[in-house]
Amino acid sequence: MPKGLVGDLIMNVRALGPDNPQVLLPPMLNSAIPTTGGTLSATTYYIVVTEINQWGESVPSAELSVVLSGLNNAIQINYGAIAGTVSSRVYFGFAPGGESFYLPITTFGTVNILNFNGIVPGIPPVRSSAYLPDTDGGFVSAATMYRWLNDALKAAARITGGIQDAVGIASVSGQRRYVTTLQGQWLRLDQCFYDGWELDLGNKAETFRNRNLTANISISLMTDAQSDTTRLELYWTPSRTAGTATTTAPILATDINVPITGVSGWLLADGYALISDGTNSEVVSYSAQTPSQLQNCIRGWAGTQPFAFGTGATVTELNVELNGYRMPYVYSVGQAAVTLGVPPGWEPFLKDYMLGTFREAEQERQEAQALKAEAAKALESWVKSNKPVAGPRQMRMYGDYGLRGTVPGGLTGPIIIP
Repeated sequence: MPKGLVGDLIMNVRALGPDNPQVLLPPMLNSAIPTTGGTLSATTYYIVVTEINQWGESVPSAELSVVLSGLNNAIQINYGAIAGTVSSRVYFGFAPGGESFYLPITTFGTVNILNFNGIVPGIPPVRSSAYLPDTDGGFVSAATMYRWLNDALKAAARITGGIQDAVGIASVSGQRRYVTTLQGQWLRLDQCFYDGWELDLGNKAETFRNRNLTANISISLMTDAQSDTTRLELYWTPSRTAGTATTTAPILATDINVPITGVSGWLLADGYALISDGTNSEVVSYSAQTPSQLQNCIRGWAGTQPFAFGTGATVTELNVELNGYRMPYVYSVGQAAVTLGVPPGWEPFLKDYMLGTFREAEQERQEAQALKAEAAKALESWVKSNKPVAGPRQMRMYGDYGLRGTVPGGLTGPIIIP
């Protein structure tokens, strides 16, 4: 199932408000003139153009006519696309106002219509459905709608315990403690790997404080996520600085291979990396690393968004892999076309919770409370039905702390057999 966009959720709530935002303006059809090189019949054509975004179609442009005769067997149109347009439709008819079929087009500006291959029956809309979720409605502004979205995301995180995800940090030789290096805000971490070796999630009482012990492989990691940042401490102190590289060519947000050069100190052939250009940062996973490429990347881990990066962006090996549960991404006006990064079971809750907030703004407090309570109940039920089946659980490497029914397992301690 395709993932929904942030704007889809906003439009669902606005439609129930009801309080629709603004719409795409119709395009400006500047000209329609005869040309050659096509197979169109000699006659008079009447033409309008509409524009398409992720949420619908605009009303048509002003109508122009063009007469084909003699050697002229094609039509050249020129129109100005509006920001936010994904594609367009050119409607044709044989009488004023009689457009009854269209050609979908994805190029903008000047377009030559050579034939009617791919023709689709249809008439231009009389009402625009090309909504712009990043604009204000008549009652609720776009900024307010995004604030309600982020409030709903926080509420969902409280109920579910957060979004399960993975992230990483880059170790620095001789540095034990790390702060503000994680992407996103993490509620808890439940598994950790250093250079591919599983670490114990220890506590500070297990750390030898008399002197700084440095080793090739750390054995435990302590976390302190009680503030607005996540603080981490590795024990033993790592003796390796994570690898680095730079991009050798631009990459799109949809690319799965990242071209790199200047690889230095890279160890893990399968892991996580951070791409950053000083403005945007993104965590990616990769399944193979060569001197010239990170291959088979999955984009946008740890709540980051897939970005397009240019040549020379920094690529850093995240050799300390962390798995756990994080807070949702915080969205802002202008991100309607971004994929909503939440589990599918969250979306109905978010819609009802935001609609409840909408009713609060309308002073319909009883309905608002009922909507939010029902949404919370449904999400709690979803959480229970999506809990993982019990399985082997790692124990602390320094003792079982009263737990029984264990067998030896791994470098970092015994395993409970359910």
